[in-house]
Amino acid sequence: MERDLFYSELTKFLKERNPEIKDIQIEENTNLIQEGILDSFSVVELIMFIEKTSNKRLEVERLNSKSIESLSGIYEYFIKNNY
Repeated sequence: MERDLFYSELTKFLKERNPEIKDIQIEENTNLIQEGILDSFSVVELIMFIEKTSNKRLEVERLNSKSIESLSGIYEYFIKNNY
């Protein structure tokens, strides 16, 4: 999947699941954890989104905060590099 399309789809996904962040501008390097966009509950939904988008099953043991802290981190780790 192309990077810009992935960013757009992921941003839409995050905002649909958390109406409180609808007005927050999410850039490719926005720290999703520090900004309160991701919490422990939404990480599970994020994993499901990544699995659906990439058509791959993720190994939860391989997750780390760097791999999910930003749109660019998620794209680079899970989509571009074929995880």
